[in-house]
Formats: sequence, structure tokens, C-alpha cells
Amino acid sequence: MSRTSGAAVTVALWAAFLAACGAACVLLLHACRLSLLAVGLAGAWNFCPAGPPGLSAEAGRAGELQRIVARLEADLAGKHLACAAIPKPPPPPFELPREAGPPRVQQTAALKPPPPPPPPPKPKADLPADRWNKGDLSILEGCWQLGRESRGTRVSPRGTEMCVVKAGRICFGKDGAGSRETSMQCPGGDNIFCQTAIAANFPGDTQLHTSQPTVPCNVPLTVWNGPENALSCTRVSDTLAMCRDALGFEHEFRR
Repeated sequence: MSRTSGAAVTVALWAAFLAACGAACVLLLHACRLSLLAVGLAGAWNFCPAGPPGLSAEAGRAGELQRIVARLEADLAGKHLACAAIPKPPPPPFELPREAGPPRVQQTAALKPPPPPPPPPKPKADLPADRWNKGDLSILEGCWQLGRESRGTRVSPRGTEMCVVKAGRICFGKDGAGSRETSMQCPGGDNIFCQTAIAANFPGDTQLHTSQPTVPCNVPLTVWNGPENALSCTRVSDTLAMCRDALGFEHEFRR
């Protein structure tokens, strides 16, 4: 190939390149709704015009509103945390009502005072005054305690010793006939038991009288009070009488 034909090819290639670039510029200007003439008159290379002013103002206002919303949400979250940290107040103290008002559902009998305790039972009159004064021997029916436990001296072949004298026991039927008994415990080992028949009567006054014979005991050479004995009893209360025997000793007479 000659040098002349090579130069023609180069020129043709540059012409095709320039034509392609021009076509691209025309398309770009057309996309921005500009013509080549308008670009030449403006003398600028900003191919696409700016948006309308109202759109930019609304975009700025939207950004400001988003910042306000973010700030308010942060403030609300902080207040929630502050409220959660405050302890709840304690419940008010419970107070009993000071005055009894009309009955309510939750307290019907709570304010009523408890009923008073029942009175103690009246003691039984073992020796009623009217029957005693009438000389009614049937009030003596049953067994009674005569005296209290005491100590007494006993003289025996072994010598003198101090014994425990148990409280006596006296029993009657409805007609005043009965028995009397006593017992002693001595350190020498003798357990002495004595028993005899006894009869009671009211001889016309307010005193009860009894009589009994000489009483042998279960231990030989031991007798109770020696000779015949008797009791004279005076009523003291509904449950007690005091009896004096022929030897001058006093004995309580009670159930």
C-alpha cells in the first residue's frame, strides 16, 4: 500500500470517531431537554437543569421533621427510663375502725364485743341450811371427810413413836346410821386401821350429834380413843361443819 492510501485510511477513522462523539453529545443534550444552540448560548457544561425550588424546600422540611421526631423519641425513651427508676410508694398503713358503724359486708360481727364468760357454777350445797335446821338426816347420806392428815404419838411395847394419822372417813345411810374409820402409819412398820359403827341424830337443836363405842384396831393392844366417843357438829356453811369430840379435839366435816 502506498503512503497516500494509508493517510486516507487514518483520516477516515478519525472522521468516524468524531462523528460518534458528536452523536453522543446530541443524545445527552436531548436527554436533558437542551439543544446544542442553548448550550452554546449558556456557555456552561451543566447538562441537566436543577429541580424546582419548591421541591428542595419540601426536602429540607422533611429532613427537619425527621430530626424533630428523632429528638422527641429520644426524650420519651429517657422519661420512660426515669419513671421506671422511681420506686412505687408503699401501701397506706392498715387502720382499724375507731367507731362501730352500721354492719358492712367485710365486717359483720368483727366490732361486736365478745360475749361475757359464763358465771362460775354455783357450788353444790352439801349441807343446806333449811334441811339442817329441820334435822333432816337424809342430807348426811354418803361418805364425808373428817379432819385432816396430822401426826400423833403412839405408845407401844417398843416405846413411843410419832405416827402419821390420815384424815378420817365417816359414812351414813338415810337414817343416820353408818360407820367411822381412821388409819395410822408408824415408822416401826405398823399400819394401823380402826373402824366402828356410828349413829347420828339431831336432838332438837341445830347441832348434829354422833355416838360410837370403843373401837379395837387391827394391831393388838391398840384401841381408838380409848373409851366411847361422841361428836357434836355445828354447821358453818353449805359445804362445811365443825365437829368437836368428847376428848376436846376439833375436826372438819366436809365432802
